[in-house]
Amino acid sequence: MASEAGTVAVNGFFDAYANPARVAINLLPNTTHHLEVTGRVEYAPGCFYTLSTTKDRYGNDLVIAQQTARPEVRVTNVRDTSFTVSWLADVETVSEVRYGTDPANLNQTAYDDRGAGTSDDTHHVTLQGLTPETTYYFDVVSGSTTDDNGGAHYSVTTGPLVDLPTVDTIYGQVFKEDGTTLAEGTIVYITLRDADGGDSSGEAAPLSALVDSSGYWYTNLGNARTADLSGYFDYTDGDWVLLKAQGAADGLSCLAVATTEDTPVVPIVLNLYHCTWPIYIQLGWNHISLPLVPVTPYTAEGVCDEINRQGGDVVEIDRWYAGGWDGHICGLPFNDFDIELGSDYFIKSNTVSTWTIEGYEVATCVWLDIQIGWNSIGIPLLCPSPLTPEDLCQQLPITEVDRWYASGWDGHICGLPFNNFPIDEIGKGYFVKATAAGTFRVCCPVPVD
Repeated sequence: MASEAGTVAVNGFFDAYANPARVAINLLPNTTHHLEVTGRVEYAPGCFYTLSTTKDRYGNDLVIAQQTARPEVRVTNVRDTSFTVSWLADVETVSEVRYGTDPANLNQTAYDDRGAGTSDDTHHVTLQGLTPETTYYFDVVSGSTTDDNGGAHYSVTTGPLVDLPTVDTIYGQVFKEDGTTLAEGTIVYITLRDADGGDSSGEAAPLSALVDSSGYWYTNLGNARTADLSGYFDYTDGDWVLLKAQGAADGLSCLAVATTEDTPVVPIVLNLYHCTWPIYIQLGWNHISLPLVPVTPYTAEGVCDEINRQGGDVVEIDRWYAGGWDGHICGLPFNDFDIELGSDYFIKSNTVSTWTIEGYEVATCVWLDIQIGWNSIGIPLLCPSPLTPEDLCQQLPITEVDRWYASGWDGHICGLPFNNFPIDEIGKGYFVKATAAGTFRVCCPVPVD
């Protein structure tokens, strides 16, 4: 791979899905890098040709714009009199947050939750004793480096006074990649997300917790507020807790669990790439799609095997193919089709179970191959503001969006105001009726302030 930063070579045999090539590039600061990828392709046993390209599969230029590095600063645990600021650093440093209500006079200082002298590459600082419904400005300091958000300062407005929250302590452990070493100092970001439409919608304002010397993190889920901080986020047993563990040099990981399975949460292992996601399989037919790019690509029989090894009893998987249903019977050799990201499937199960998938998280957009007529699709996007059918209508050449709901089809007609249900159940499938064919990009909606 060649770019303005030089040429990097990786040797080995690679596959686009089972074993993709991963190339690390030391990018130049403040530089736009134009990538050229060259490889030898085996088109028959022992027969190769050389392929060179500067485009991705959709014809877009391979370009990375590298700017001067600045840590991603996150604000969590916003309440009426406190909030937490966290960030990662390239090296271990002592950190602090300088803050105040006047951006020209940041006259107060808060230190890492582990103590003022703590030196680490993860930083978690809680500001306390604040005034409700007040805007605070702050800079973050790592060693001798001050990040003032490009001169604008960071800011956050505290929430209003509300009643006492309920108590719902959730907890778990985090380990380093070897699975045994405690990952002390890891930051766990916690987001409560509605999944059944029966209570607060969308996502709660984010929470965070720090892994202590015992390897445990914990928080009170009852403290979670709505995104506008006006009250507490109402949730039920059908909702999800999304967890992202950031260990800086120790790696990262992510996990989704039901609110019924968060005391304790299964151990999180930092492994740099993989996330874990559950799909809840009900008795009878289930309309599902892949929520992640799987570590190892699936076929229909592979899905049968994995679900059944995890305690399920799946007997058939069907796909929408060439305008009709096309099935694979578990345990039989015929029609073992590939399970693809962005497509959806029906799974027939004889029992209730949970299918846990490992894979790579999808970013804020996904490409879908659409044909004229009915298409079965999956939307593996975890959007802060949930997609709706009408969002799909604006991004795809379609006239209708249907979901499998309460054992029957439930639809939204594009342009009409009724039944614009949230598309926020990652791992579920949908049908769309298209008027044109092509490859189209679907992205998360932009949140409206």
